[in-house]
Amino acid sequence: MVVDLIRAGLPVNDKTIPDISVGKCWSKHWEDSGLSEDHDDRIKFEHNYPNYYPQSASNPQLPWAYPDSALPEFRRWFRHEYLPTKYPAYILKKASVLSGGMDDAEQIAALYEPKKIAGRK
Repeated sequence: MVVDLIRAGLPVNDKTIPDISVGKCWSKHWEDSGLSEDHDDRIKFEHNYPNYYPQSASNPQLPWAYPDSALPEFRRWFRHEYLPTKYPAYILKKASVLSGGMDDAEQIAALYEPKKIAGRK
């Protein structure tokens, strides 16, 4: 996804990477789907943002680490659920940090919105 964003001209920085958004949504999917029954348990680990990131003020972070066996499900969920349903709204909220403002945000969001079939609603 990050490569797609760079190619689309998105400045990739601490304001535009949806790591927290993705993490919260994936965690909810994990819990709602009972994925710990199909995989090992997830565990907490300590993460520290670099000092030059505003998020570092709240270090340390305690995100979840997921078992490797869940990676195929994460990739499926990310491409087919997160990107088309959550990411467009996320990037539209970031329009003010994009050089092209809302025009750029709408263009990037459109990359991930489900394609409509002609003649269908």
